[in-house]
Amino acid sequence: MRPTATAVCTTLSHLLETTSSVQPKPDASRSRSSAPPPNLTLRGHTDKVWCAAFSVDGKQIVSGSIDRTIQVWNAQTGNPIFGPLKMHTAWVFCVAFSPNGRRIVSGSRDKTVLVWDAVTGKVVAGPFKGHTDGIWTVCFSPDGKQIASGSRDKTIRIWDAQTGALLVGPLSGHTEGIISIVFSGDGMQIASGSIDKTVRIWNVRPGRLVHGPLKGHSNSVYFMGFSPDSRMIISASRFGEVCVWNADTGALVSGPSLRHAEGALAVAFTPNDTWSAVSIDGKWIAAVVDTTWRTVHVWDSKTGQLVASLEGHTDFIGSITFSPDGRRILTSSDDNTIRIHTLDC
Repeated sequence: MRPTATAVCTTLSHLLETTSSVQPKPDASRSRSSAPPPNLTLRGHTDKVWCAAFSVDGKQIVSGSIDRTIQVWNAQTGNPIFGPLKMHTAWVFCVAFSPNGRRIVSGSRDKTVLVWDAVTGKVVAGPFKGHTDGIWTVCFSPDGKQIASGSRDKTIRIWDAQTGALLVGPLSGHTEGIISIVFSGDGMQIASGSIDKTVRIWNVRPGRLVHGPLKGHSNSVYFMGFSPDSRMIISASRFGEVCVWNADTGALVSGPSLRHAEGALAVAFTPNDTWSAVSIDGKWIAAVVDTTWRTVHVWDSKTGQLVASLEGHTDFIGSITFSPDGRRILTSSDDNTIRIHTLDC
Protein backbone atom coordinates (compact mmCIF):
# COMPACT_ATOMS: atom_id res chain seq x y z
CA MET A 1 0.00 0.00 0.00
CA ARG A 2 1.15 3.52 -0.68
CA PRO A 3 1.99 4.65 2.87
CA THR A 4 4.06 1.50 3.35
CA ALA A 5 6.09 2.55 0.34
CA THR A 6 6.42 5.96 1.96
CA ALA A 7 7.88 4.40 5.05
CA VAL A 8 10.38 2.46 2.95
CA CYS A 9 11.34 5.52 0.95
CA THR A 10 12.04 7.55 4.07
CA THR A 11 15.00 5.31 4.78
CA LEU A 12 16.92 6.98 1.93
CA SER A 13 19.97 8.78 3.26
CA HIS A 14 19.13 12.06 1.56
CA LEU A 15 16.47 13.71 -0.52
CA LEU A 16 16.79 13.48 -4.28
CA GLU A 17 17.85 16.70 -5.99
CA THR A 18 16.09 18.00 -9.09
CA THR A 19 18.94 18.46 -11.53
CA SER A 20 17.15 19.10 -14.80
CA SER A 21 13.81 19.69 -16.44
CA VAL A 22 12.71 17.19 -19.07
CA GLN A 23 10.09 18.28 -21.56
CA PRO A 24 7.19 15.88 -22.20
CA LYS A 25 7.53 13.71 -25.30
CA PRO A 26 4.64 13.28 -27.72
CA ASP A 27 2.62 10.15 -27.02
CA ALA A 28 2.45 7.71 -29.90
CA SER A 29 -1.29 7.31 -29.42
CA ARG A 30 -2.06 11.02 -29.66
CA SER A 31 -4.78 11.75 -32.22
CA ARG A 32 -4.64 14.60 -34.73
CA SER A 33 -8.36 15.21 -34.36
CA SER A 34 -9.99 17.57 -31.90
CA ALA A 35 -11.28 14.67 -29.80
CA PRO A 36 -8.95 13.50 -27.05
CA PRO A 37 -7.07 10.26 -27.77
CA PRO A 38 -8.04 7.12 -25.84
CA ASN A 39 -4.80 7.10 -23.83
CA LEU A 40 -2.02 9.56 -23.09
CA THR A 41 1.34 9.37 -21.35
CA LEU A 42 2.61 12.55 -19.70
CA ARG A 43 6.36 12.84 -19.28
CA GLY A 44 8.29 15.64 -17.61
CA HIS A 45 8.94 14.79 -13.97
CA THR A 46 12.47 13.60 -13.24
CA ASP A 47 11.50 11.21 -10.45
CA LYS A 48 8.59 9.19 -9.10
CA VAL A 49 5.18 10.85 -9.53
CA TRP A 50 3.19 10.28 -6.35
CA CYS A 51 0.04 12.26 -7.03
CA ALA A 52 -2.09 13.66 -9.83
CA ALA A 53 -5.57 15.19 -9.99
CA PHE A 54 -8.05 16.56 -12.53
CA SER A 55 -9.50 20.06 -12.32
CA VAL A 56 -13.27 20.28 -11.78
CA ASP A 57 -13.89 20.93 -15.48
CA GLY A 58 -11.60 18.03 -16.43
CA LYS A 59 -9.45 20.22 -18.68
CA GLN A 60 -6.31 20.35 -16.58
CA ILE A 61 -4.19 18.02 -14.49
CA VAL A 62 -1.83 18.84 -11.64
CA SER A 63 0.88 16.43 -10.51
CA GLY A 64 3.44 16.23 -7.72
CA SER A 65 6.64 14.25 -7.51
CA ILE A 66 9.57 13.08 -5.44
CA ASP A 67 11.55 15.55 -7.58
CA ARG A 68 9.95 18.16 -5.25
CA THR A 69 8.10 19.88 -8.08
CA ILE A 70 4.55 20.41 -9.29
CA GLN A 71 3.51 20.45 -12.93
CA VAL A 72 0.25 21.41 -14.65
CA TRP A 73 -0.89 19.73 -17.88
CA ASN A 74 -3.53 19.99 -20.58
CA ALA A 75 -5.77 16.97 -20.01
CA GLN A 76 -6.87 16.84 -23.66
CA THR A 77 -3.43 16.84 -25.27
CA GLY A 78 -1.07 15.82 -22.48
CA ASN A 79 1.05 18.88 -23.15
CA PRO A 80 2.55 20.86 -20.25
CA ILE A 81 0.91 24.16 -19.35
CA PHE A 82 3.59 25.21 -16.90
CA GLY A 83 6.15 23.85 -14.51
CA PRO A 84 8.13 22.42 -12.96
CA LEU A 85 7.12 24.60 -10.02
CA LYS A 86 9.77 24.58 -7.32
CA MET A 87 9.07 25.67 -3.76
CA HIS A 88 8.69 22.57 -1.60
CA THR A 89 11.93 21.37 -0.02
CA ALA A 90 10.95 17.68 -0.02
CA TRP A 91 8.77 15.21 -1.90
CA VAL A 92 5.29 16.33 -2.93
CA PHE A 93 2.79 13.77 -1.59
CA CYS A 94 -0.60 15.28 -2.54
CA VAL A 95 -2.22 17.90 -4.77
CA ALA A 96 -5.71 19.28 -5.42
CA PHE A 97 -7.45 21.96 -7.49
CA SER A 98 -9.82 24.45 -5.93
CA PRO A 99 -13.49 24.15 -6.99
CA ASN A 100 -13.18 27.13 -9.33
CA GLY A 101 -9.92 25.86 -10.79
CA ARG A 102 -8.00 29.04 -9.95
CA ARG A 103 -5.90 27.63 -7.13
CA ILE A 104 -3.86 24.50 -6.48
CA VAL A 105 -2.95 23.19 -3.04
CA SER A 106 -0.03 20.86 -2.39
CA GLY A 107 1.22 18.94 0.63
CA SER A 108 4.72 17.66 1.13
CA ARG A 109 7.08 15.55 3.15
CA ASP A 110 8.52 18.91 4.26
CA LYS A 111 5.42 19.13 6.55
CA THR A 112 4.02 22.23 4.80
CA VAL A 113 1.05 23.21 2.63
CA LEU A 114 1.41 25.62 -0.29
CA VAL A 115 -1.26 27.34 -2.40
CA TRP A 116 -0.46 28.15 -6.03
CA ASP A 117 -2.12 30.32 -8.66
CA ALA A 118 -3.31 27.85 -11.30
CA VAL A 119 -2.87 30.45 -14.07
CA THR A 120 0.53 31.93 -13.27
CA GLY A 121 2.12 29.11 -11.28
CA LYS A 122 3.09 31.50 -8.49
CA VAL A 123 2.78 30.68 -4.79
CA VAL A 124 -0.01 32.85 -3.41
CA ALA A 125 -0.18 31.53 0.15
CA GLY A 126 2.01 29.53 2.48
CA PRO A 127 3.89 27.65 3.52
CA PHE A 128 1.32 26.66 6.14
CA LYS A 129 3.20 25.15 9.07
CA GLY A 130 2.01 23.07 12.01
CA HIS A 131 2.04 19.40 11.07
CA THR A 132 4.88 17.42 12.62
CA ASP A 133 5.23 14.91 9.78
CA GLY A 134 4.60 14.63 6.05
CA ILE A 135 1.23 15.67 4.64
CA TRP A 136 -0.49 12.83 2.79
CA THR A 137 -3.81 14.37 1.73
CA VAL A 138 -5.23 17.84 1.04
CA CYS A 139 -8.64 19.14 -0.01
CA PHE A 140 -10.38 22.48 -0.61
CA SER A 141 -13.75 23.23 0.94
CA PRO A 142 -16.63 23.60 -1.59
CA ASP A 143 -16.39 27.40 -1.47
CA GLY A 144 -12.60 27.31 -1.83
CA LYS A 145 -12.06 29.34 1.32
CA GLN A 146 -10.66 26.57 3.49
CA ILE A 147 -8.13 23.80 3.06
CA ALA A 148 -8.06 20.57 5.04
CA SER A 149 -4.86 18.58 5.40
CA GLY A 150 -4.27 15.10 6.76
CA SER A 151 -0.87 13.94 7.84
CA ARG A 152 1.31 11.04 8.74
CA ASP A 153 1.32 12.67 12.18
CA LYS A 154 -2.25 11.25 12.57
CA THR A 155 -3.93 14.68 12.72
CA ILE A 156 -6.14 16.90 10.58
CA ARG A 157 -5.81 20.66 10.30
CA ILE A 158 -8.08 23.17 8.59
CA TRP A 159 -6.56 26.37 7.24
CA ASP A 160 -7.72 29.68 5.81
CA ALA A 161 -6.87 29.24 2.11
CA GLN A 162 -5.86 32.89 1.69
CA THR A 163 -3.96 33.68 4.88
CA GLY A 164 -2.80 30.28 6.06
CA ALA A 165 -4.25 30.90 9.50
CA LEU A 166 -5.06 27.70 11.38
CA LEU A 167 -8.84 27.67 11.76
CA VAL A 168 -9.42 24.25 13.28
CA GLY A 169 -7.18 21.61 14.78
CA PRO A 170 -5.17 19.68 15.16
CA LEU A 171 -7.97 17.10 15.15
CA SER A 172 -6.73 13.92 16.78
CA GLY A 173 -8.22 10.45 17.02
CA HIS A 174 -6.87 8.31 14.20
CA THR A 175 -4.21 5.90 15.40
CA GLU A 176 -2.27 5.88 12.12
CA GLY A 177 -1.56 8.35 9.34
CA ILE A 178 -4.46 9.96 7.45
CA ILE A 179 -4.46 9.24 3.72
CA SER A 180 -7.85 10.54 2.52
CA ILE A 181 -9.96 13.53 3.45
CA VAL A 182 -13.01 15.26 1.96
CA PHE A 183 -15.47 18.05 2.78
CA SER A 184 -19.23 17.56 2.66
CA GLY A 185 -21.14 19.56 0.04
CA ASP A 186 -22.11 22.27 2.52
CA GLY A 187 -18.60 22.45 3.95
CA MET A 188 -19.85 21.73 7.45
CA GLN A 189 -18.31 18.27 7.85
CA ILE A 190 -15.16 16.39 6.96
CA ALA A 191 -14.75 12.66 6.48
CA SER A 192 -11.33 11.09 6.88
CA GLY A 193 -9.81 7.70 6.09
CA SER A 194 -6.66 6.27 7.57
CA ILE A 195 -4.10 3.50 7.56
CA ASP A 196 -5.79 2.45 10.80
CA LYS A 197 -8.61 1.02 8.57
CA THR A 198 -11.25 3.34 10.00
CA VAL A 199 -13.42 6.25 8.90
CA ARG A 200 -14.18 9.28 11.05
CA ILE A 201 -16.67 12.11 10.57
CA TRP A 202 -15.93 15.55 11.99
CA ASN A 203 -17.83 18.81 12.37
CA VAL A 204 -15.68 21.56 10.91
CA ARG A 205 -17.00 23.97 13.52
CA PRO A 206 -16.06 23.71 16.31
CA GLY A 207 -13.72 20.91 15.25
CA ARG A 208 -15.39 17.97 16.94
CA LEU A 209 -15.55 14.25 16.19
CA VAL A 210 -19.15 13.38 15.33
CA HIS A 211 -18.90 9.68 14.45
CA GLY A 212 -16.10 7.19 14.65
CA PRO A 213 -14.03 5.30 14.52
CA LEU A 214 -16.30 3.65 11.94
CA LYS A 215 -15.14 0.09 11.41
CA GLY A 216 -15.84 -2.13 8.42
CA HIS A 217 -12.75 -2.09 6.24
CA SER A 218 -10.04 -4.70 6.67
CA ASN A 219 -7.43 -2.55 4.90
CA SER A 220 -6.26 1.07 4.82
CA VAL A 221 -8.96 3.50 3.68
CA TYR A 222 -7.69 5.21 0.55
CA PHE A 223 -10.79 6.95 -0.82
CA MET A 224 -13.43 9.15 0.84
CA GLY A 225 -16.41 10.81 -0.83
CA PHE A 226 -19.76 12.32 0.12
CA SER A 227 -22.87 11.64 -1.92
CA PRO A 228 -24.15 14.69 -3.83
CA ASP A 229 -26.75 15.37 -1.11
CA SER A 230 -24.12 14.78 1.65
CA ARG A 231 -26.35 12.20 3.33
CA MET A 232 -24.07 9.27 2.59
CA ILE A 233 -20.32 8.76 2.80
CA ILE A 234 -18.51 6.39 0.47
CA SER A 235 -15.13 4.91 1.42
CA ALA A 236 -12.86 2.51 -0.45
CA SER A 237 -9.99 0.44 0.84
CA ARG A 238 -6.75 -1.00 -0.52
CA PHE A 239 -8.43 -3.66 -2.68
CA GLY A 240 -11.30 -1.46 -3.89
CA GLU A 241 -13.88 -2.80 -1.44
CA VAL A 242 -16.38 -0.04 -0.76
CA CYS A 243 -18.42 0.85 2.31
CA VAL A 244 -21.43 3.19 2.34
CA TRP A 245 -22.12 5.02 5.62
CA ASN A 246 -25.00 7.15 6.86
CA ALA A 247 -23.46 10.58 7.45
CA ASP A 248 -26.03 11.50 10.11
CA THR A 249 -25.75 8.37 12.23
CA GLY A 250 -22.45 6.81 11.21
CA ALA A 251 -24.24 3.52 10.55
CA LEU A 252 -22.84 1.15 7.93
CA VAL A 253 -25.40 1.03 5.11
CA SER A 254 -23.63 -1.50 2.89
CA GLY A 255 -20.29 -3.19 2.35
CA PRO A 256 -17.47 -3.70 2.40
CA SER A 257 -18.00 -5.05 -1.10
CA LEU A 258 -17.35 -4.49 -4.79
CA ARG A 259 -21.07 -4.91 -5.39
CA HIS A 260 -23.68 -2.31 -4.38
CA ALA A 261 -27.22 -1.33 -5.25
CA GLU A 262 -27.48 0.82 -8.36
CA GLY A 263 -26.87 4.47 -7.53
CA ALA A 264 -25.71 3.83 -3.98
CA LEU A 265 -22.16 4.90 -4.78
CA ALA A 266 -22.83 8.22 -6.53
CA VAL A 267 -20.31 10.76 -5.22
CA ALA A 268 -19.72 14.48 -5.53
CA PHE A 269 -16.58 15.04 -7.62
CA THR A 270 -13.64 16.19 -5.52
CA PRO A 271 -10.55 17.37 -7.45
CA ASN A 272 -7.85 15.68 -5.37
CA ASP A 273 -5.67 12.61 -5.72
CA THR A 274 -6.43 9.25 -4.15
CA TRP A 275 -5.21 5.63 -4.11
CA SER A 276 -8.44 3.89 -5.05
CA ALA A 277 -11.45 5.56 -6.59
CA VAL A 278 -15.18 5.57 -7.31
CA SER A 279 -16.53 7.32 -10.41
CA ILE A 280 -18.89 10.26 -9.88
CA ASP A 281 -21.92 8.31 -11.14
CA GLY A 282 -21.01 5.40 -8.89
CA LYS A 283 -20.80 3.02 -11.82
CA TRP A 284 -17.13 2.12 -11.57
CA ILE A 285 -14.71 1.22 -8.78
CA ALA A 286 -10.97 1.34 -9.50
CA ALA A 287 -8.02 0.05 -7.52
CA VAL A 288 -4.69 -1.72 -7.84
CA VAL A 289 -4.84 -5.23 -6.43
CA ASP A 290 -1.98 -7.11 -8.07
CA THR A 291 1.29 -7.55 -6.22
CA THR A 292 3.28 -5.52 -8.76
CA TRP A 293 1.05 -2.41 -8.35
CA ARG A 294 1.33 -1.73 -12.10
CA THR A 295 -2.21 -2.45 -13.31
CA VAL A 296 -5.46 -0.64 -12.47
CA HIS A 297 -8.49 -2.91 -12.19
CA VAL A 298 -11.99 -1.53 -12.79
CA TRP A 299 -15.18 -3.17 -11.54
CA ASP A 300 -18.85 -2.61 -12.26
CA SER A 301 -20.25 -1.58 -8.86
CA LYS A 302 -23.68 -3.01 -9.64
CA THR A 303 -22.46 -6.52 -10.46
CA GLY A 304 -19.04 -6.58 -8.82
CA GLN A 305 -17.61 -7.94 -12.08
CA LEU A 306 -14.16 -6.95 -13.35
CA VAL A 307 -14.66 -4.95 -16.57
CA ALA A 308 -11.20 -3.59 -17.38
CA SER A 309 -7.52 -3.95 -16.57
CA LEU A 310 -5.54 -0.82 -17.45
CA GLU A 311 -1.87 -1.45 -18.12
CA GLY A 312 1.06 0.61 -19.31
CA HIS A 313 3.00 1.66 -16.24
CA THR A 314 6.32 -0.08 -15.66
CA ASP A 315 6.52 0.60 -11.93
CA PHE A 316 4.43 1.18 -8.80
CA ILE A 317 1.19 3.17 -9.32
CA GLY A 318 0.98 5.94 -6.74
CA SER A 319 -2.48 7.42 -7.33
CA ILE A 320 -5.74 6.71 -9.17
CA THR A 321 -8.37 9.35 -9.93
CA PHE A 322 -11.50 9.44 -12.11
CA SER A 323 -12.23 12.39 -14.39
CA PRO A 324 -15.36 14.47 -13.65
CA ASP A 325 -17.31 12.64 -16.37
CA GLY A 326 -16.18 9.24 -15.06
CA ARG A 327 -14.89 8.10 -18.46
CA ARG A 328 -11.17 8.62 -17.90
CA ILE A 329 -8.82 7.40 -15.20
CA LEU A 330 -5.70 9.30 -14.23
CA THR A 331 -2.76 7.40 -12.77
CA SER A 332 0.66 8.48 -11.53
CA SER A 333 3.60 6.16 -11.11
CA ASP A 334 7.09 5.52 -9.83
CA ASP A 335 8.10 5.18 -13.50
CA ASN A 336 8.14 9.02 -13.56
CA THR A 337 5.04 9.26 -15.76
CA ILE A 338 1.32 10.05 -15.61
CA ARG A 339 -1.16 8.17 -17.76
CA ILE A 340 -4.70 9.01 -18.84
CA HIS A 341 -6.75 5.90 -19.63
CA THR A 342 -10.10 6.09 -21.42
CA LEU A 343 -12.67 3.49 -20.46
CA ASP A 344 -14.36 1.80 -23.42
CA CYS A 345 -16.60 -0.46 -21.35
